[in-house]
Amino acid sequence: MNGRPTSNDLVTRLFFAGAVTLTGDAVTLVALPLIAVVVLHVPPAELALVGLAQALPILLLSIPLGTWVDRRTRRWPLLIASDLARAGLLVIVPLAALAGMLSLPLLIAIAFLMSCAGTVFELGLAGWIPRILSGDALHKANARIELSRSGALVGGPMLAGALVAVLTAPIALLADAASFLGSAIIIGSARRAEPRFDPDPTPRLIRDELTAGAAFLRQQRLVAAVASTITINNFSRNVALGIAVLYLVDSAGMGPAAVALAFGVGNAGFLVGALVARRVTTRLGMGPTMQLGVALFGPSMLLFALAPPYLRARRSR
Repeated sequence: MNGRPTSNDLVTRLFFAGAVTLTGDAVTLVALPLIAVVVLHVPPAELALVGLAQALPILLLSIPLGTWVDRRTRRWPLLIASDLARAGLLVIVPLAALAGMLSLPLLIAIAFLMSCAGTVFELGLAGWIPRILSGDALHKANARIELSRSGALVGGPMLAGALVAVLTAPIALLADAASFLGSAIIIGSARRAEPRFDPDPTPRLIRDELTAGAAFLRQQRLVAAVASTITINNFSRNVALGIAVLYLVDSAGMGPAAVALAFGVGNAGFLVGALVARRVTTRLGMGPTMQLGVALFGPSMLLFALAPPYLRARRSR
């Protein structure tokens, strides 16, 4: 079909594209630290570099990349390029493993570039959906993508563990790469729905736009506080994830499938939080609810270290 897709078709395609690529991101987030621990046997300090590489683009590049993405007259090429880039990067891991060239620096570089491409995808998708949908269809698409995001947080780690257990860690990333190819195909099928925007005849320098954005954040202290909190939280979570993988494998003796299951069950808290958020917010207020949620994140990670011995898995001899 060569014509413009209907709104319902677009909502369905966006849902599947979001579900596929978000699941792929969740698989990668767990699979790369697992490869570092299970295949390369890296120590804790070096493993933290993998999480750092995954977190840095979100921390440092979101604003400048957002400014650059916002200047693009078309968004779908960015989305497809991001998916293809991530697929290509993941293929490098099994090829390097087969050639005996897999190393921690290579894994760190891939983690960093994967996160860069993922950041471009997230920014591009956020601006693409309002271009091709409006009204009820827009709300429906956003709701379904958020649903797929929550599902990916639960199902992605479990899928990562299953793939690693069945295919071995590096080879499992081939299946992950296929998910990004699938997302690119789905987005390509909806590309005709995006109207073409003419570029601004008098565009400002990116530096000027960044300066204006910084000035806005200085004036809107609440927005700045929320943005800073989200950035720090995402950064800390990525670093903590890598350390948690090492702890579960090295100290608790859990295999890849068990580790992924643990993260999948743990991430079910996102679904629970989404279900109770409105009720808690109504009772406590928006600000206190946000403060409570952020305050619980750090101490909850200490449960790994404070867990009594009888709750830990035992290393098989």
